[in-house]
Amino acid sequence: MAARAALRRRFWATVPARLRLLRAATVSLAAVLALLLALAGVGLTGTWDAVEGRDAPRTTSAAALDLALNDMDAQAANILLSSGNAGKGRLDTPYEKAVGFYGDSRRDIGHDLRTLAVAAQGDRTDEHTVEALTDDSPHTRS
Repeated sequence: MAARAALRRRFWATVPARLRLLRAATVSLAAVLALLLALAGVGLTGTWDAVEGRDAPRTTSAAALDLALNDMDAQAANILLSSGNAGKGRLDTPYEKAVGFYGDSRRDIGHDLRTLAVAAQGDRTDEHTVEALTDDSPHTRS
């Protein structure tokens, strides 16, 4: 009990002693926080690599695929509308533009599907999805 009282007097008796104790506690907490942040940064590096190498290309290609499919739908409607002209013949300029845009969208879709296939390597479910999108057999389409 006497030792405890002596330590208490030593660390809490004067203002400079209290400030030294608070400084030591603050430095210790700062060091622990820096260590935790460093460990969290190292742990997130692997996650970031997975997002950068696999998830980001999949997300970007899927969004581009959706836009290209929507554009193909619009161009198909333009082709149908420009080829009629109420029975008086085809409107050549809008028809040719729509056919050209439709072909561009088809090429974009092919590129996006190849990108998705590369990003899906290693994940059997994703590989099967890409195969189903690119396969022409009727039993694989849903």
